[in-house]
Amino acid sequence: MFKRPSQIYAGMWFLIFLLAPVLSACNFSPSGAAEDENAIQTAAAATIAAAGQQQTIDALQAKLTSQELTLHAPSVTPAPSDTPPPTEAPPPPTAPPATLEPLPTQPLEPPPPPPPPAALMLTANVETRCRQGPSTAFQVVSFILVGQQAEIIGRNPEATWWLIRDPQGKFGNCWVWGETTQPLGDPSGVPVVQPPPPPTTPPQTSFSAAFDNLHICGGVAHLTFAVSNLGNLPFQSSNITIMDVTNGVGLAGPESSNNPFVTSPNGCPPGLTALPGGATAWVTKGFGMLPASGTRGRGIIVLCTLPNLAGVCVEQRANFRFP
Repeated sequence: MFKRPSQIYAGMWFLIFLLAPVLSACNFSPSGAAEDENAIQTAAAATIAAAGQQQTIDALQAKLTSQELTLHAPSVTPAPSDTPPPTEAPPPPTAPPATLEPLPTQPLEPPPPPPPPAALMLTANVETRCRQGPSTAFQVVSFILVGQQAEIIGRNPEATWWLIRDPQGKFGNCWVWGETTQPLGDPSGVPVVQPPPPPTTPPQTSFSAAFDNLHICGGVAHLTFAVSNLGNLPFQSSNITIMDVTNGVGLAGPESSNNPFVTSPNGCPPGLTALPGGATAWVTKGFGMLPASGTRGRGIIVLCTLPNLAGVCVEQRANFRFP
């Protein structure tokens, strides 16, 4: 353990006081006394220098001890606190992106609908039967005369038959063969109509027709035709048309009746309401001015199994010459 500098100085001066009488008692010569005094001062200076060095060493030793204590001092841990650490504030809500409102527009008026296409018509090159379907297996329900026009409604997929509005205005729609008729325009836009299924069995109704005579009923000339029911179903209505074949014009009809059957060749309508199977009767049709004698004529007769030209209808044609 090092001594303090104040203790060293005190000891040094104590020694000097003790030695001073001794040195005075020894009868040194002045030169010797001077040398002794110099020696004493030198020793004192050395002692003081040594004391200064010792003080410096003590100061350095105290500084090193303080640094070592600082290095080895335990770290101070902050005491736990009941206050929770501050949490990070949530970011401010983000505003949704602005939606641009559509600019108001002036409502546009819808364009006017296109005009309906004009009806496509056809005409007959020859007198043509109009059937319930696009085949000769179907029953005849009407006819179209030479030069007469009818509106085309559709066609079959093969474009060999035309579906038309019945030109007689009696049977609704019916089919005519394309080989005996001619469209009056471009038929490429005519829609395809699925035809009805063909009949599975042939019709069980049939009759024959023949020209009989020309006689007067009520002051009007009537052409009379004999008709025989060759089937087993009765006929209950008729439709008759008279044609001038020589000039290609119609003279009378078509005219329908629910009681057309007279019982004698010179009978006058009205007649019976039904012609049973296997029976024979007469049908007549009046007209105005007679053509010239010898003019070729034709009677087109349609008989149906139900009133009002309903049920199964069969057509026959009877050619003759005007008397």
